[in-house]
Formats: sequence, structure tokens, C-alpha cells
Amino acid sequence: NKLLFSGESTLRLMADEFDYVYNFDKTSDCCAMANLVKAKVKKGFMLQNGKCVPIDQDADGKYFTGLFDDVSKSNKKNYVEEMFDIAGLVYNKEKYWINPANGTRLFPKMKKPVVGLTTGAGSRWGQTRSWPEENWVSLATELQLKGGTVILLGGELEHDKNLRISAKSGAHYFGHFPINEFMALVNECDLIVTAVTSTMHFAIALEKKIVLFVN
Repeated sequence: NKLLFSGESTLRLMADEFDYVYNFDKTSDCCAMANLVKAKVKKGFMLQNGKCVPIDQDADGKYFTGLFDDVSKSNKKNYVEEMFDIAGLVYNKEKYWINPANGTRLFPKMKKPVVGLTTGAGSRWGQTRSWPEENWVSLATELQLKGGTVILLGGELEHDKNLRISAKSGAHYFGHFPINEFMALVNECDLIVTAVTSTMHFAIALEKKIVLFVN
């Protein structure tokens, strides 16, 4: 069962007991949840004195890559391998898997190739990963001159920006959608340009070509 994060769902989870709790997220709310939920075995990250810490040594690698640039740059493991490490499991080159649900919205057929531009970087990384708006306009314009179809991707935070970029460049913008419909829109693309790792993970799972901006 899926539960949306809320006070009510937190109380429901605290009232039960589980065999395993896996928390792969280092945000304070997720770490606090890992502390509160009862389980025989907990893996990943938890909260200690108000800060995220590894629950055990299996999560040390991912923890330290987030703290030290030299450790991050020397890391040769891919994201899936890191998640297996945190869970204490052996990685056997498993691929991403995701159900490319079509959602409820039917997007129009677009001339190939279709390039999706994720123009934001979320609230957490917005200041350090965001590319200037005028650069997105230039990129969208040039890609269309080369014969591609450009669609703008993002959530509620990027809505006004994407409206402006669309007006200036002529790129398609269909709006922002719930996760299944957003995933369906990503699936319409041949190439994704993004600085947001969430869109990157969808693109990898859907086997799309990717240009990733790394700050």
C-alpha cells in the first residue's frame, strides 16, 4: 500500500511494527520517520541530534559522498549499486525498473526527435543547479531550428518559468502533472536535458538519452 506523507500516515505507521524499514533519503523528515517507525531491522539513514546519520556501516559510502567532494569524485559506483549497498544487498548489475504508466492524459503525437527540457532544479537545489532562463530559451530555440520538437518539463515551481520560456521560444509546454502523467510525458521524449536527478532517474528507467547538468 502507498501512503502519502502526512501526520495521519505517520501515526498509522507508528502504530504498527515491521520486519524491515529502509530509508534511502537523507532529508530530516524521512530520517525522523525512520526513527519513529518500529521494525526488527532498519537500514539507511536516521536522525541523531537533529542531523542525518547512517544507521549502520552499509550506508557509510553514500553518506560520505554527500559530505566530501574528494570522496564523491572518487566514487565509481552507480546509483543503483549505492542503493543496494545501503540495503545490505549484493548488486548483480540489476537495471532500473519502472512501469511506464501512461497516466490518464493523452499527449499529442510530436515530430521526432522529441527533446524534453527540465528547466528547474527543485526547492533543495534551485540556487546551485539552476541554469539561467535565457539559456533555456536559446537552447529550445536552437533545437527547434535544427528540426527537433522541444517540450518543457517541470513541476509547480517551474510553471511560470516554463510559460515564459514557451512564449519566447515556441517550445511546447503542457503544464505540470501528477507523477504518473509526468512519467508518461518523459516517455514521449527521445532525449532529456536536466539538472534534476529525479527526472534523470525516470529517464534512465525509461531508457532515454540524457544530458545531465552537474553543478
